[in-house]
Amino acid sequence: MTYFEDHLKLAKSYNTNQEVVPFDDEGMVIINQPFYSRFFDMFRITDNKAAKGGVEYALLHDKGIRENSEFSYPVFKKTTNSDDSKVIILLHGLNERSWDKYLPWGKALCLRTGHPVILFPISFHINRSPVLWSNPRKMTSLVRDRAERTPSLKEATFVNAAISNRLEECPQRFFLSGLETYINLLDLFGQLQNGKHPLISNPPVINFFGYSIGALLTEILLLADREGKLAGSNIFLFCGGTTLDKMNGVSRFIIDSKAFKTVQDFFTDVDFRLNHAVKMKEKIDLNPVEDAFNAMMNSRKLVAYRKSGLSSLSRRLMVCPLKKDVVIPAKAVEETFAQVFDGKPGKVVQAMDFPFEYSHVTPFPCRKEDSDVNRAFDQVFRKAAAFLQ
Repeated sequence: MTYFEDHLKLAKSYNTNQEVVPFDDEGMVIINQPFYSRFFDMFRITDNKAAKGGVEYALLHDKGIRENSEFSYPVFKKTTNSDDSKVIILLHGLNERSWDKYLPWGKALCLRTGHPVILFPISFHINRSPVLWSNPRKMTSLVRDRAERTPSLKEATFVNAAISNRLEECPQRFFLSGLETYINLLDLFGQLQNGKHPLISNPPVINFFGYSIGALLTEILLLADREGKLAGSNIFLFCGGTTLDKMNGVSRFIIDSKAFKTVQDFFTDVDFRLNHAVKMKEKIDLNPVEDAFNAMMNSRKLVAYRKSGLSSLSRRLMVCPLKKDVVIPAKAVEETFAQVFDGKPGKVVQAMDFPFEYSHVTPFPCRKEDSDVNRAFDQVFRKAAAFLQ
């Protein structure tokens, strides 16, 4: 099947509420695996008076969103001859509300490598978010309210209204969403590496395909891995890889101008730490992830730390930005890794370009059957599969 055919078929057939989605003619299935996020159970608020408007408020407010705590994630698996010695975890982009774009990606990686592919949702994204956030009528009303408060507002749409409002209201949520996903992934790694995962019984090597903000999260995961649990992992980053200060996340599909400036200003100006008023109910060392997070916020800070961590991944890392990407520009990615590899980003960075109109959000436009798009998709995922094999 072509990319275009896969996209249509998978988007039509996949349902997050269906336990098993078979594709017998393709020799694989998609299994929706239940998961519980214990994140909010791990915190204790010690000073409620300090909660208004700050990180504690975000913890209290977001704890009530049940969809974020109890959800499922899709696993692509071959029905015969599945090679479970490795597993690929695919991490998606910011402000995604559906798996549709990523289903052909997961299928391509699974069929080309033979390994199971886990599509794991970032906190408050895709099926971890309330249906209300995707309601055009309700969100259009929110856009009007935001535009009235900020007349210079740009790229504000019903698509990005919920995340924009939440991040402007409390920019700490950008860190907290990543932290929750980080802890979720540590739990998933534990299941996999201890042979306790329901679908993959033998401990596999864990590889990563990170796209956009998922690429940033992947880098943070690897930088924070002080115990070497991911020492054997290979990492493929697509349309991502740079620090936050070199990104331009303003997009009608991602986040509006006011919210992005709020987040970027907040995190590039400070080394963020959880407020002392927030305590863990169980002993977990957050220093590694906080250090890794701060290192990926500002290219001018923690240079030696970032260089040491990323340079150690040189043989296990491939980074593929797109030359016409304006959200995470190829030049910015090259500059990030030039800093890491003493002016030689080509050691890991392989910028790509396609002979058709594309964007960061839509690297493979699927409006109609197009041989150039099919060829570009095949080029990227042939490269990724070979690296993650």
